[in-house]
Amino acid sequence: MKSSDSERQKKNDHINNAERRGNETGRDTQGAESRSHTTTGQAGAGAKLSTEQRTKITTVIRDQRVQPETNINFNVSVGTHVPRTVHFHPLPTEIVTIYPDWRGYEFFLVRGDIIVVNPRTMEIVAVLPA
Repeated sequence: MKSSDSERQKKNDHINNAERRGNETGRDTQGAESRSHTTTGQAGAGAKLSTEQRTKITTVIRDQRVQPETNINFNVSVGTHVPRTVHFHPLPTEIVTIYPDWRGYEFFLVRGDIIVVNPRTMEIVAVLPA
């Protein structure tokens, strides 16, 4: 094989491998979209919460004694738009003190998780274990 043929083959192999990786990634993404899953912790809206912040937030929310939502028929994950039929609660001031970016945000509980929502976009920005 000539040098140029060898280089062309390497380039073709590289392109084929990249396409194969892209297809595999696409399949994984589609599978994840069809499954209901929970994203926790630092996901969404740049919420970089320390373990201490998470603990304080969950304690404050538990003290609110809010009833969990029971009729949830959508995927609970960061980035999901929440229907207006869900009953939200304002985030307590203590939480805004802990994480100021969530000023004006709301929350609801579902299946043992705290779901933080941006009320302007109706988008889930964080899912934290309660």
